[in-house]
Amino acid sequence: MRILLSAALLAFGISACSSATEKKEVEKPAPPKKLGIGDAAPILKVGQWLKGTEWKGYEPGKVYVVDFWATWCGPCISSMPHMNELAQEYKEKGLVVIAVTNLDERGNTLESVKEFIKTKADKFQFSFAYSANEDNYEAFMVAAGQNGIPCSFVIDQAGKIAFIGHPSELDDILPEIFLGTWKGQASVDAIQKVQEEFEALIGRIETAVEKANKANEGKDEKVIDKAIREAVAVAATDVLKELPAFEKKNPNKAKQTIYTVQKIQLAMQARDVESAKSFTEPFFAKAVEKKDKNTISFVARLWGSKGLNPDRKHIEIAAKAADELLRIDADGGISPLMVAAQAYTAAGQKEKAQAAGDKALKLAGDNKKQKEGIEKALKSFME
Repeated sequence: MRILLSAALLAFGISACSSATEKKEVEKPAPPKKLGIGDAAPILKVGQWLKGTEWKGYEPGKVYVVDFWATWCGPCISSMPHMNELAQEYKEKGLVVIAVTNLDERGNTLESVKEFIKTKADKFQFSFAYSANEDNYEAFMVAAGQNGIPCSFVIDQAGKIAFIGHPSELDDILPEIFLGTWKGQASVDAIQKVQEEFEALIGRIETAVEKANKANEGKDEKVIDKAIREAVAVAATDVLKELPAFEKKNPNKAKQTIYTVQKIQLAMQARDVESAKSFTEPFFAKAVEKKDKNTISFVARLWGSKGLNPDRKHIEIAAKAADELLRIDADGGISPLMVAAQAYTAAGQKEKAQAAGDKALKLAGDNKKQKEGIEKALKSFME
């Protein structure tokens, strides 16, 4: 994983889990019928509808996102808040989002799914479907040659498959579908080309790290670390200079959350803290307005990071983000509390950090392993 993207990907779930049924797919003697862009969407066969409106068929004029997930898949769960935003944003235009899952050997039982919906997804404004068999998985995932989740299938107004891939890419796909400019595989290829262009830009950071490592091989760890930071700063500065031209050429990409996430990280790595601050402020304000927990959490972690903000410049941003995170996610559990504890510690607000840490420990209850993990993390924040 590229050094620039690591925190961003973790924050927004831009990664995937291997499928629990992957082994079974490999063992099949004959591959199922291929499902691709432009094909008629398979019929959904659902055992139980656990939340939202029950699907009765693909209605002409409506657009569907059928998203495959599981309770054990962290990236699946991390992507859901943004999926919920999209469900709300395009609801009036006819978007229907359905989260689909099934019984598997990794603990994705009916009980665990119900508990997740009750505690984590009660306010999400899209539907959840569960099956005790793999009929839907076979019809969609296996037929399309997919073996990692989350995986979204976008079905257009005519009931045809318009896109198959990671839900993080929906920001590119849905606007075109609703504008009527989506051209199937040609559009998929065009979006991929833009992504590859951007990855080539930020790939310079990884190249700089590799060169610095090689040039300082065998030297003291501190020397190597310093050399890498210097190399990254130079490379990041050069990439930042090219972003305005990239944004002018790809305005839709520049509007996307994950792009801004990467841009802020890039500025921090370039040691251009003032630019990072100017990128963060409108981004953070919008997140607060939308109660976007993922983005707010990212801001708290980014500005509280020792690696990216070693001089603690504008550290008040981290503390403010922690305040907002706990305000809108008061019952979010241990995760937001730990993010807040780290940010408060970085900002020197020890009492708030202690209070967040104590609450996290209390929520861990009798789970000794979890408590030990929390205590270890809290200690590392202080170092």
